[in-house]
Amino acid sequence: MKSRNIAVLSVGILLGAANVVFACWAAPPDVAWIASSEGNVELKRENKSGLVTVVKAGEREKPLWSVRVPGFSSLFSRLYVSDTGAHILHVRGNHQVSKLSDPAVFVLKQDGTKTVLGAGYFIDALVKTPAPRSSISPAFLWLDSVGGMSDYVFSIVNAKGERKVVLIRDLEQKADGVE
Repeated sequence: MKSRNIAVLSVGILLGAANVVFACWAAPPDVAWIASSEGNVELKRENKSGLVTVVKAGEREKPLWSVRVPGFSSLFSRLYVSDTGAHILHVRGNHQVSKLSDPAVFVLKQDGTKTVLGAGYFIDALVKTPAPRSSISPAFLWLDSVGGMSDYVFSIVNAKGERKVVLIRDLEQKADGVE
């Protein structure tokens, strides 16, 4: 009786763990909508193609502009749109960045220009993922969180807890370059 209870408990634990793992990797929807911080503009994100389209709130049938996001991952990329819709911020997740020179942030502009910032712009050394690690955890971390975005500024909190505030006007001279 005791061994039967242990066997049933073991099977239950394994099935429960399997469901958690599968839930972590559920496919995202084909399309997701993201609102600007003020809600004036929305971003339509097509997860299969990486195409994003900016529209005024409530006018989803009238696109303002579209762009294919470089380095996009439907699972790990984070996208933000500025309040006027003039800028899109693409922040690549920890799974997408493995060295300081890897592109970590893209600022895409309506005029077609982009600025690419490497992880080294935000952190001086990648942080080893703390134990215990699962097989799906990234080996190193560069990012903790994104502080949001406006038409003028965005901020990133790196894996060491340090906040880097970036003025969009300062990026004009870096357009199309990797820093």
